[in-house]
Amino acid sequence: WSYSSFEKNNYYATANIYARCDAENLYFAVVVNSPYHYCPLDASGAGSMYNYECIQVNVVDQSPLSDYMLEHFDYVVDKTAATEGHIRQYGFGVSSTTGETLSTVWMAAADANTFSGECKVIRDDEAQTTTYEVSIPWAEIGLENVNSGTEFGISISINSTNEDDNTSGTWKNITLRDGGGIIARNDWSKIPVATIEN
Repeated sequence: WSYSSFEKNNYYATANIYARCDAENLYFAVVVNSPYHYCPLDASGAGSMYNYECIQVNVVDQSPLSDYMLEHFDYVVDKTAATEGHIRQYGFGVSSTTGETLSTVWMAAADANTFSGECKVIRDDEAQTTTYEVSIPWAEIGLENVNSGTEFGISISINSTNEDDNTSGTWKNITLRDGGGIIARNDWSKIPVATIEN
């Protein structure tokens, strides 16, 4: 993990990520430990939650190191993998003003840019945790026959920009190596390969 824009040795946010699946859905949970939670949005503004505290998630319907994905790995110059529906980018959060769970799809094929899964995000100020629980149907991702050995890609970034950071124009994230294909540059080759085991 890397801690973008955090001061050295002052990483006030940490997280644990859990994942599993069945024949119909991919499930994951992210538990963020942080004294802060700032996401002053409602559902109408969910598309801009990346400016605050939320998670960003990339899911790929094949190995990010497949020949196809490596041919179309750089979203800045080649949007093919997204427009053809092989990669989906989601945002999940919880409003710090209403407690409403927020979700959005930032990237997908034009005819499939809705979220049909389930999500619940809860902030516990006393415990200083924000818990994200998400299920995404494999069919939405583009995988309909999920067998042992099936490879896909998943990457999660934890956005940790609190109110003071937002005011000062600082954007803080906990990311996988090289941004995990989400932060800095949408580079699909940086998304980890996941393998299903039954």
